[in-house]
Amino acid sequence: MKKALALITAVCLIAVCFVIPVSAENEPDTVYNLVPDDATITYSEVSGVKAEATFDSNGVLTVKAAGAWPGVTLEYAVPYTFEIAKATLKVKFSLSSGGTSIRIGTPNSTDTATIDEIFVHHYIDGMTFDGAGDLATAGVYEFEIPFSDLFYCDWTEAASYTGKLPIEGDEITLSFIEIYSVNGAEIVIEKLEVVVEGDEIIDVSEDTSEEASETVSEETSESSTPETGDSGIVALAIITVASLTGAIAIKRKH
Repeated sequence: MKKALALITAVCLIAVCFVIPVSAENEPDTVYNLVPDDATITYSEVSGVKAEATFDSNGVLTVKAAGAWPGVTLEYAVPYTFEIAKATLKVKFSLSSGGTSIRIGTPNSTDTATIDEIFVHHYIDGMTFDGAGDLATAGVYEFEIPFSDLFYCDWTEAASYTGKLPIEGDEITLSFIEIYSVNGAEIVIEKLEVVVEGDEIIDVSEDTSEEASETVSEETSESSTPETGDSGIVALAIITVASLTGAIAIKRKH
């Protein structure tokens, strides 16, 4: 009899658990624009040639120069910090004749040593690069890639300026982006952003307010038979367990 009671009790408790609605959803994604028009822009000059950067009314950025390989740097007012596992890099840009190098920097990046920088153009499928690791094929490029598949660039001659160094840690902070115009190139960037998945929210709907308790009490006084639904199932489970326990107690007295 003890085994039967234990089994019935377990079944009733499982039933009670299932009447508590549980739902899961995600918070909205966070989008970090890597070419914001409110960034602080600095311009490099090579052999007397200076690059320029302009935004149109839709936030599309155009970088161009008359020759050589000058660039522009966009420094973010507030650096972006996020979890690598939840992030995706989304890119769309066009390149005219000439070449370009697009580099996302971190607070650990240093000047021309390019320490801890991600070279965006190195992740275009099937593309080859010139001797300096620059993209030198005109076209329109659009792709997205999980941040977990990205690396810092090993920008050394031994690695042909395209080597890959692992990104350590679970988080990353981005503080600026560099865009170079090589040999008179015009680079038009329509999209360059990081999308970070929102955290999961677990919602367990269980109304334990005083008003809800009063409502249940009123319904119970009006009808001795439990209504169908969550409250009825819970009450039925409790009554069943109590009845079985009482039955066993009476039997033992005899």
